[in-house]
Amino acid sequence: MECDFIYKKIALHAALIVGALILLYLMVDSYDDLKEANNRNDNIRFLLTKMTLWGCLFGVLLESKRVIALILGNIRLNWLLAPVIILLVLVFIPRTYVLHWFGVNEPFYIWMFLVPDTHMALSILSGVLLVRSLSPNE
Repeated sequence: MECDFIYKKIALHAALIVGALILLYLMVDSYDDLKEANNRNDNIRFLLTKMTLWGCLFGVLLESKRVIALILGNIRLNWLLAPVIILLVLVFIPRTYVLHWFGVNEPFYIWMFLVPDTHMALSILSGVLLVRSLSPNE
């Protein structure tokens, strides 16, 4: 009986690692497509949204224990949900719109949505915080 538990735990961790590697591959692939689209002056809004989605899913995957608890029905909303929804909305706005709305002389706090590295970090953070806002405190 204990042997089955160990195999299930190993299989779960292996699935999480494979899932994380797949998401990292998809992020890098989307980033390469984004660079090519930038060079061709193509519409990059879809690629930016896709990269943001992969980042959020990676953040959700980082909180795997809580995700499993959520799937099993252990859901409890907390105060963190409101800021997470605001962050998710801000993160999913493509930077082409941000540049259009604020121009090139945007305030310093807008730059976090324009630089790809900080944008990806905010995407991952929003995924982590989304899971934490839906799960009970441990």
